[in-house]
Amino acid sequence: FEVWQYHEDLKGNSIINGPIQRGDDYLKTLRYDRALEHYLEAQKGQLTVEEREANELRIAICRLALGDGKAALLGITAHSKASQIPVTDVGPEFSVIFGYAYGATGSVDQSLAWFSRVNRLTDGKGSNFKAAKIGTKRLLAILSETDFNLARSEWSSDPFIERHIELEMKRRLAPGFSPPNFSTFAAFWQDLK
Repeated sequence: FEVWQYHEDLKGNSIINGPIQRGDDYLKTLRYDRALEHYLEAQKGQLTVEEREANELRIAICRLALGDGKAALLGITAHSKASQIPVTDVGPEFSVIFGYAYGATGSVDQSLAWFSRVNRLTDGKGSNFKAAKIGTKRLLAILSETDFNLARSEWSSDPFIERHIELEMKRRLAPGFSPPNFSTFAAFWQDLK
């Protein structure tokens, strides 16, 4: 769900901030703990608006990858408030992260709502859309039969979510399907086994 280029802000401009650059270097190698240390260090310094936005997104992604969806959610919500941007007006990059963070905390409806929002904001195109599509697919795949049926009834009027529900239903009806056995939503986006 990393939907930007390393060493760049969300607009594609180069980031010259040392801690963010070092964090990105660790992020490239999936060293989320070390990357987070550098992003938190950058947060303490003087950042441009664009750097702060890019850094907050990176912090949230590291927290998600480290299994702390609640901290990711609190962080991006606080950033939105501090930036005086209503949460409902955030762009697709932050909407993707809201989708994953809500999913990681087990808030299925909120997660699906954010992924659907990304679809609308991107007209079903680009890396943010792809991240939302993957998140939707994998979230639906780990739901218990009861939760899946609840999502089916609640999301039948949303074409983006309904399409993924149909695909998941086909998967569940296929011979050899075994029900998901997840005790946590914390990393629902990881490869399905």
